[in-house]
Amino acid sequence: MDLIDGVNTITITCQSETDSIAFDWFEITYQREFTAVGNRLQFAHADDYRFVVDGFSSDSLVVYDITDATAVGQVTNWLTAGAGPYSLSFEPAAAVGEDRTYLALAEANIQTTMTIVENSVSDLADTANGADYILITHHDIGWGGGGTDTWLTKIVNHRETRGLRVKVVDVEDIFDEFSYGMVTPAAIKDFLAYAYANWEAPAPQYVLLVGDAIYDFHDRWGTGKTNYVPTYLTYTRYMGETVTDEWYVTVSGNDALADLYIGRLPVATAADAEIMVDKIIAYEDALNSKTWETDVLLVADDQTEVWETVFETMNNEAAAMVPLSMNTPFEGYLRIYEAEGWDLNAELVAAINAGALLVNYSGHGSFSTWADEQIFTSADAAGLDNPNMLPFFVSMSCLTGYFANTAIWDTTPMVEPLMLSDGKGAVAAFMPTGMTTTGGQHILNSALFEEIFTEDRRQLGEAIARAKMTLLANGDAYYEEVSRTFLLFGDPAMQLKVPVPRRVTGLTAAADAQYNVAVSWQAAFDADGAAVAGYHVYRKTRRRRLQPYYRPAGKRHRVYR
Repeated sequence: MDLIDGVNTITITCQSETDSIAFDWFEITYQREFTAVGNRLQFAHADDYRFVVDGFSSDSLVVYDITDATAVGQVTNWLTAGAGPYSLSFEPAAAVGEDRTYLALAEANIQTTMTIVENSVSDLADTANGADYILITHHDIGWGGGGTDTWLTKIVNHRETRGLRVKVVDVEDIFDEFSYGMVTPAAIKDFLAYAYANWEAPAPQYVLLVGDAIYDFHDRWGTGKTNYVPTYLTYTRYMGETVTDEWYVTVSGNDALADLYIGRLPVATAADAEIMVDKIIAYEDALNSKTWETDVLLVADDQTEVWETVFETMNNEAAAMVPLSMNTPFEGYLRIYEAEGWDLNAELVAAINAGALLVNYSGHGSFSTWADEQIFTSADAAGLDNPNMLPFFVSMSCLTGYFANTAIWDTTPMVEPLMLSDGKGAVAAFMPTGMTTTGGQHILNSALFEEIFTEDRRQLGEAIARAKMTLLANGDAYYEEVSRTFLLFGDPAMQLKVPVPRRVTGLTAAADAQYNVAVSWQAAFDADGAAVAGYHVYRKTRRRRLQPYYRPAGKRHRVYR
């Protein structure tokens, strides 16, 4: 194909009914003129020639031999000519008949190092390390002020006082030790796999990533946004490429099950991190008031097609698992609100502002909205006024958790204003970065409510991981995609403030020869971790005949219950 001077157009014709072709780039090889562009030209050529490069706007020029990046040399025998534009000519002194790479440029275009920071030697590969909780952040966020930032000291102290061994890791140390300094998600996974398998037992259980990420790793869009703690790019069926952190913690075995509990705080500054950490600590330190914590808000999109009835079904099943001692859940079903002419957006915002333990949505969604009718948006999230009454947001939809956005998109993913609102919004969120169908979402949502309320798993990381285990056990490989793209935004070690006593454990019953039954159990705790005031013990009155039980002495007794 011959190129023409000016604009060249490439036309692709799809020969099938469905256009399923996507191009990342086109690569064209051609002979070009030795003309500088922007006072700079890099070229490769055999070295037994005399070269003339023109097109410079300055006569202060320089040329380097950059064939070997570890042994860059400046070419000294060169001449300039012209009166603007200028040209530079040179001939290598010692020709050896092989291709060399040269860089000719104006001195004003020589790039200088912005900063030089002394590297502190890290020891992540030392098997004497041990931790339950690994916090990974970036130097600019955790130590940007010259010392350890206050948010980092706060969260470390908070977790250590709760009995966890905490290891704080600069992501740049991970790159140094596990990828030769290259910024790559593979280094983070390799590090976590190494720590999980080689650090002192017990193996790490929690991973908190503190830092924002972008899918545009090399800033091709020129936004200047920093990739503080990279995320992993993964292919999905309905969206193509999206992002996931779940990949980092599938480190043992060739399966999709997470081996550690992971969460992310998507922050770009230490001030952002301070806001999120302060909310987490205040949430866990406060006594359970058993007021706003008794409320669960269930929200469902309307139904324009038969299959969309599942939106309400998912919330109805969730409602059935909420303990009877809590308030009857708020049911914000768009179908009913439209039929009655009520304003769901206004009532939902008011209900969140009044405080809620959990907000659960099922329906269509995009980056910044729930439903086409915009029953809740990123703007609503930013405007919430619910100080110290922070819910856990669950969004069984598409895209509301796509945090690896860039500034070129005129939209804000819903998860960011929820998490970044100072003292307001959400304390944590479970949201998708991709697009998936309701089959997997239905299983995941029901399993999450079952883990929290039926199985009494209040720690977010564990509850989510076990819900995903149920999801993966009940579907095909497609459900791995659902598991991979629904992420926790928050601290995986955080305890949800369920306002009912903990479930009794270790229950046993033993009968003596006179049929006296001794019942025992482990001491239970209330919602704040204190001993409960007392217990109610019930005797089942309906008896059911069981198989005979034979005493060793040979006498036969019938046992009933």
